[in-house]
Amino acid sequence: MNKSIFLCIIAASGLFLSSCGGKKQEGEKKDATEQMILDNPYYDSSMNRSAQDTASVIQLATQYLTFVKEKKFDEAIAMLHEKDSTNLKPLSDNRKKEILGNLNKFPVLSFTIEDFHLFSDQKSELHYVYEFMQKPEGSESFPNTMKGALGFIRVGSTWYLTIPENLVDPEINDMQNSKSIK
Repeated sequence: MNKSIFLCIIAASGLFLSSCGGKKQEGEKKDATEQMILDNPYYDSSMNRSAQDTASVIQLATQYLTFVKEKKFDEAIAMLHEKDSTNLKPLSDNRKKEILGNLNKFPVLSFTIEDFHLFSDQKSELHYVYEFMQKPEGSESFPNTMKGALGFIRVGSTWYLTIPENLVDPEINDMQNSKSIK
């Protein structure tokens, strides 16, 4: 009888230790992702981040992409800002033209937000995937999506939507091949 109890204790201990080991591996994965964000040169550890910041960024991105999907380009472009050395301001006519060129060449039929990073008040990003054309019949593996990114800048408690210049390549005029999106 004592031998049976001893074996049960050993088996229970083994199960307990193996379950703890699995949790540690999950934690290590999260730690690696978190470390990647912390190692980003734009990450500001002193920045206050809240659920409201997350909601504001996602709401701005969703509103912008919905305008683009509905081909309300004027409303979409009116949401965008750019930053010079010191001030946040509406887009220049040249930037509007570049972005409008992308929007006309690659319409948004549907979109999915993939991830976002609140690195700092001056440099935060949201990445999304969008469908720009219907797949031809019988071509399930035909590529019909691209990746896109939006930038965000916070002034005070208000977030502003941007498309940083390095995310729009006027020569290629194709967001998938832009310099920052992988």
